[in-house]
Amino acid sequence: MARVGEAFFATSNDNRQSAGGGAPPGGDVLEARVSALEKKFDKIESKLDSIGNDLAFIKGKIDGLPSAAAMGEIKGRVDGLPTLGKIATLFALAASGIAILNNWSAIKTALFG
Repeated sequence: MARVGEAFFATSNDNRQSAGGGAPPGGDVLEARVSALEKKFDKIESKLDSIGNDLAFIKGKIDGLPSAAAMGEIKGRVDGLPTLGKIATLFALAASGIAILNNWSAIKTALFG
């Protein structure tokens, strides 16, 4: 049972151990675990640096993209282009005009005698 005023902490297996003097819990095993964590941290740190560089590259690409205003202007221009229906109508009018010009003498005779 713990005495009043004595510090305790929980370990990874949830056993209560006294924080009072002496060697740290785990002894040499703890040192090996900390050493392994430090090595893994070095790897993580280098990966984070790589990710930071990649993000900077992506940010540079995004900054080069057109703004919303520029995209709106492009959309307005695209919306102003003739649609398939408009093109078909123009083609039909042109074909009708050519047909009338080719048969003008027959049309003139039929209308005006």
